Amino acid sequence: DRLSVVLGGRYSSDKKEVHYSNLDDRDPANPNFSQNLTFNVTPDESRFDWKAGLTYEVNAATIAYVSAATGSQAPGFNGRPLQPTQNQQYAGDRTLAYEAGIKTEFFDRRVRLNAVVFYTDYKTRIFGLSGQEAQIGTNGSPLSGTQIVIPDTANGNGVTTCRARTPAEATAGQGVQCIGRTFFVNLPGKAKGFELELEARPVEGLLLNASLGYSQFTSPDLNAPGRITNRLTAVGRAAARTRSRTKNRWSSST
Repeated sequence: DRLSVVLGGRYSSDKKEVHYSNLDDRDPANPNFSQNLTFNVTPDESRFDWKAGLTYEVNAATIAYVSAATGSQAPGFNGRPLQPTQNQQYAGDRTLAYEAGIKTEFFDRRVRLNAVVFYTDYKTRIFGLSGQEAQIGTNGSPLSGTQIVIPDTANGNGVTTCRARTPAEATAGQGVQCIGRTFFVNLPGKAKGFELELEARPVEGLLLNASLGYSQFTSPDLNAPGRITNRLTAVGRAAARTRSRTKNRWSSST
């Protein structure tokens, strides 16, 4: 009787019909004319997500639990294309999350403590990376220019960027005009951490709250070779908060 099984599921179906139209009213004779950009896309996906867990009643005041669950995010599309080659759809995120925790009360239920550890595996994590590609003219061919399209070694994942052409490349007639592009790529990651919550009622009319949390996210792209900055430099990894509240709604925090 102390052990309970938790099972759950969710079926979701997401469909978006997108009609995109961006008309260029400049002179088509202008070599920088990028032509009208119109397209229709229909990001569409059906998915079943599940949750399974166990709950154990240690005693009348304490329960422990573990769970695992999948999660998802609907697919999307490039909402800011600059030319026809950038008409792109991409899949939604996929996660598998694990939790283990305990909830307990003591001192005649005047003190409550909740503790949980978690681990989330982002199996699919779609991220937009900035890059460049050759600008396409009205005839479907790259426009001549002074730059060369090269792989972006810092980002990888098929992302390209541009550099200035060399004298030898200029003599050979090589070179294109470049335009910005967002590349949507899968950058899996993992998150882990813990949370503690403490609530106390030492005297009638006074409620004290305190919480402590720690989380860490890791992904190969955060510290990729050649990256100028570490994206996590300004992200704190631990946070703590205490708060008190009286029956008359006076509050203080430290």
